[in-house]
Amino acid sequence: MLGFVVEGFYDEMKLKQVVPDAFYVITRGTRVDNRVRMSINQAFNLCHEVYLITDPDDAGEIFAKKLLNEFSGLKRIKLDAKECECYRNHRKKKD
Repeated sequence: MLGFVVEGFYDEMKLKQVVPDAFYVITRGTRVDNRVRMSINQAFNLCHEVYLITDPDDAGEIFAKKLLNEFSGLKRIKLDAKECECYRNHRKKKD
């Protein structure tokens, strides 16, 4: 089984369209608390590979570095910021 660590519920929902049978850890933002640590450890116990996917912004980069330092077994999938742009009514969503 594959495992994925993602920031939010929407990230999980989109990824489940591609990999429905994976184990998901949703961090609910960019904070690392005991719930997140326990869930990531559970992912390592249940899964062959655990991948980290964060938003391609400054907060996502800082968060990824923090998790990668704490969990050396995580494999990061970097997203292209241009591919992740969000549009609403033909206008780019502002951060």
